[in-house]
Amino acid sequence: MILDHGGGWTTLITNLEDIAVPVGRTIPMGARLGRTQRRSSRVTVELRRGGRPVPIAPLLLG
Repeated sequence: MILDHGGGWTTLITNLEDIAVPVGRTIPMGARLGRTQRRSSRVTVELRRGGRPVPIAPLLLG
């Protein structure tokens, strides 16, 4: 799943078995995006700007 935040910012989310949001739909904050196959499944989230990965940790730290 790729979420488009506008301004060249996107988020890539992988390993969802079921996607709950139709393509092109605006997603309200807190909405369920999908689900994994099992509780132990690993979901990957990657923030991107201009199609290139951006390290998330420095953004969270301040």
